[in-house]
Amino acid sequence: MSEMPIGLILCIASVIACALAARRSIGAGFSAVIVVGYFYGIARANFLDGFSHFIFDASIIGFYAVHFKKPVSQEAQNVSQDAKKWLFFLLGWPLILFLLPINHILVQLVGLRHIILFLPALLLGARARPKDLCTIATTLAVLNVLVFGVALLEYSYGIAPFFPHNSVTDIMYRSHDVHSATGRFFRIPATFTSSHAYAGNLVLTLPLLLNVLLDVKRPAVKRLLFAAAITVTVVGIFLAGPRLPVIQLATFVVIMLVLPGLKVRARMALALCVFIIGMATAYYVASDERMQRFTTLSDTEMVEKRATKTLSISLVDTLIQYPLGVGLGGVFGASMPFFLQQYAPELVGAENEYVRIAAEQGPIGFLIWSALLITFAFRKPQAVTERWSVGTHAMRAVILVSWATAFIGTGMLQSIPASMLLLLQMGVLLKKPLAETPHAAAADQEGALSWRARWRAKHKNPGSMAVQPRR
Repeated sequence: MSEMPIGLILCIASVIACALAARRSIGAGFSAVIVVGYFYGIARANFLDGFSHFIFDASIIGFYAVHFKKPVSQEAQNVSQDAKKWLFFLLGWPLILFLLPINHILVQLVGLRHIILFLPALLLGARARPKDLCTIATTLAVLNVLVFGVALLEYSYGIAPFFPHNSVTDIMYRSHDVHSATGRFFRIPATFTSSHAYAGNLVLTLPLLLNVLLDVKRPAVKRLLFAAAITVTVVGIFLAGPRLPVIQLATFVVIMLVLPGLKVRARMALALCVFIIGMATAYYVASDERMQRFTTLSDTEMVEKRATKTLSISLVDTLIQYPLGVGLGGVFGASMPFFLQQYAPELVGAENEYVRIAAEQGPIGFLIWSALLITFAFRKPQAVTERWSVGTHAMRAVILVSWATAFIGTGMLQSIPASMLLLLQMGVLLKKPLAETPHAAAADQEGALSWRARWRAKHKNPGSMAVQPRR
């Protein structure tokens, strides 16, 4: 009797763990999914049994199966109405395209998976309570520190001890382009599928981390720990090596500081925070040439060459040439498992997320996404609560930056787990304004309690959590 593949064991464990976490709350369930996503890349690279490719899918299925089976409160339904409407169109059109037998059925199925699997995060973001967002932020802070430790080990000993050279990791071994006076080095993927996935994910965590840091009602020790986690996060973006996340980080900071919507006091606190963390990051980056790959952007010839490659295919021509798309899974950037490569068609598209959407979903799919992005550009977001005003503001900035740079490269909506984080934050901004109820206020206050205060309240009076936060 043969042993069960490790990839299959990890899939089963992911389903169970995320389903159990989802029984508690959106925050706990989403955090469990993110934990799986952070270690998905290194697990898939080391266990080439086919099943490992679907570890993250399994975690999401476990989460969705429990969450969408539970009854939803009337308040959650009210605030998530807009997100539900958009989700109907974003899911509906790809399902129609799936019925068109353009590519092999397995290729179409994988293509459908990477289009629709992450989209319900929009609805989850709209339903998330302040306590859920705090849980997710805390999880991200811990994970960013942990994977930074792995990144430092890769920096010192190389990526080979963590990622064997095979069909899954070939892209890592081709990214041997970090130059310094001592030689050439690999980019740093930490535990992710690539250095781009690592650094891009770190950028998307910043809005949640910044909100906790600037929440004056939280314990000083917790805020100090979050300051350290944010510093590690920003340094990690430079340590990884890719240039685009550095551009996104710089643009995010500028837009976040100038974008209207924040009170003067909150904006000043945010600016001070950015300055201090920026100085700390600059100290480390300036002292290590391996963190300065972004400086190659000063090479205008190289930038023009990459821009020409990125913009080599016209968006208008793509929309005209493929009125129903090229078939699901048939575009450049599609994450096709190595064991299905024999069925994969010749890929169409360019390193451009907008062209990818146009080529895969045709004019109708492109118009749906365009309408959603226009809504984000002109919609004034409502903070989940007053204490999440900075976080909501930063989420809007990071979403605008992500889509403004989407014409450079591809995979923004397929990256694990960054796509889930992006869609969650888009869902938070789609939340309909609703007058804060006493129940919501109590839930927000509970998020400010120390873990000791919550433990005492639970054991002294299990039926109530109405205790005063620690001063």
